[in-house]
Amino acid sequence: MERRAGGYPPKIIATVELYNSHPEAVIAELTPAGIQWHNIGETHTWDEVISVLTCAPPWGPIQRAMNPKTWIWGVPGYDELVTIVELLATGNVQRGNASGAKRSDFPQRIRRPYDERDVVEKKTVGKAEDARVAAAIVNEHTGVDFASVLTR
Repeated sequence: MERRAGGYPPKIIATVELYNSHPEAVIAELTPAGIQWHNIGETHTWDEVISVLTCAPPWGPIQRAMNPKTWIWGVPGYDELVTIVELLATGNVQRGNASGAKRSDFPQRIRRPYDERDVVEKKTVGKAEDARVAAAIVNEHTGVDFASVLTR
């Protein structure tokens, strides 16, 4: 790597910062590759270290250290397994619905880290007037008559 006038390249700086904030995780990721932190620059190059850390799996020690609440979702098949368990639980409630199970008896979906946002509560949704203003803005910028959709 070529050296810049202002110091080290940004990837090296980011790698050092990662090591400073999560040393055990970085060491655990580098050890299987045979790289020791104190030998970087002598036995191994920064390119080797950066490539090992960049290609670290989403269920590896670095992800566990950086995202302790959500790293488990990176394990291959975990999301699918949770979905199967949710569907099985829902099916069991539906099968037993001869007893008249209510919607509240059904299991709730487990929140995934990639879910965009929380569901908006009904009482925080805008008024009809807000929808008309939004329709006017859409009509102004796109030329689409969105108001006809609202009145159907």
